[in-house]
Amino acid sequence: MPREIKKKTVAVLRGGKEDYHKSMKSGANIILSLFSFPEEISVIDVAIDEDGNWFERGIPSDTHKVFSQADYYIDLTKDYNGSHHNLSKKLNIKQILENDFHRVLSRVNVRRILDQLGYETPKYVVLRDSKNLENNLKILWSKFHMPVVIKEGDNTKKSKSLLTYSFLEAYKKIKEIVNSGGEAILEEHLEGEYISIAAIPNYRGEALYFSIPIETIHVSNSPRVVQGKTIKDKYLIDHNHHKRSLTHMDSSLKKKLKGIIEEIHTSLSLDHHIMLDLCLKKKDGEYNIKILELHTNPHLFDDSRFDFILRNSGIDMGKFILGRIENLEEGDKIY
Repeated sequence: MPREIKKKTVAVLRGGKEDYHKSMKSGANIILSLFSFPEEISVIDVAIDEDGNWFERGIPSDTHKVFSQADYYIDLTKDYNGSHHNLSKKLNIKQILENDFHRVLSRVNVRRILDQLGYETPKYVVLRDSKNLENNLKILWSKFHMPVVIKEGDNTKKSKSLLTYSFLEAYKKIKEIVNSGGEAILEEHLEGEYISIAAIPNYRGEALYFSIPIETIHVSNSPRVVQGKTIKDKYLIDHNHHKRSLTHMDSSLKKKLKGIIEEIHTSLSLDHHIMLDLCLKKKDGEYNIKILELHTNPHLFDDSRFDFILRNSGIDMGKFILGRIENLEEGDKIY
């Protein structure tokens, strides 16, 4: 039985310069969840505008004022190098959902690690140089089946992935990414069943709790038509997907998926919740599994895939955060 947690004050920082609206939405979802636990949690709602100004309930505030009241904080602003992190350490105000891993490894580096671990990923090529880009892409174009997927190598960027049959559309997208100093991934498009699973360390009495998998189903009223071919994008942000629980998935497949996510979590020495997006294709009674994405900082806004996974597994967001606080306090007792 979890030990009783004394009432704590949690500052939720949302907004900021990057993904302002998504950050505000994620923060609202977390705050509403925490309001369900008034005896355990007191919430400070901190909105940060795109100029970096802090507000509490519309009233100007600042880092010192917020952290003088808080026991913990959740930062949804993507301001990973902000001075408030240094102040929080000086005042011993811990970040509940802190995750240093995704600040270091890009989507490209994660893909390399997965390849080294022996996991199948989509066939891909990384493009970094704008010189001779058109000629290089023409050579690559003949080696990939259509359609192809173009992704930003840095998964913390706001750039949306592109699924296309068009050379010109792909070239423009890659050039845009490379010219901004980024790495572009040219990737094969996989046909199959798209699913997401999550792992949460030290939860529900397990060293690594494995969630019920979900299927992401694309539903679009206006699919794109490129060169006479209809595209129903699968590489879209969360709220463009319908999601379905896979409670009755074959037990041997569930066991295999659990083994994959456990090995990845252990191999990368993670102590944080993660989410995997995978593509399954069944042939002759056997499943071929390829890893599409590894998310070490999955979106927390209402009805995101990770939020759906939590609810689908019977985990309330507020309870999830209370569990994180309990883990942090247990760590303090140990050390």
